[in-house]
Amino acid sequence: MVEKVNMEFLKLIQTRFADPITAIDLSKKYVCHGSAMGRIAFYDLQQKQELVLFDSQPELIRGISHSEAGNHIFISIGD
Repeated sequence: MVEKVNMEFLKLIQTRFADPITAIDLSKKYVCHGSAMGRIAFYDLQQKQELVLFDSQPELIRGISHSEAGNHIFISIGD
């Protein structure tokens, strides 16, 4: 007998057309992400709110991470 697994999709990140997410970091409290066109945003899982830190940078976001408390974000930009 095959056991069915229930899965739920949560839309946490708003993306823009032709601007894919290139970096993401998850914790129990936050989702931090960056995009190909330089958008850097921070999503609070408890308050269900997104804070856009930068909407457009001239460079691609290669890597992103954040402290567990959410008060520091570390970003790798460009090639």
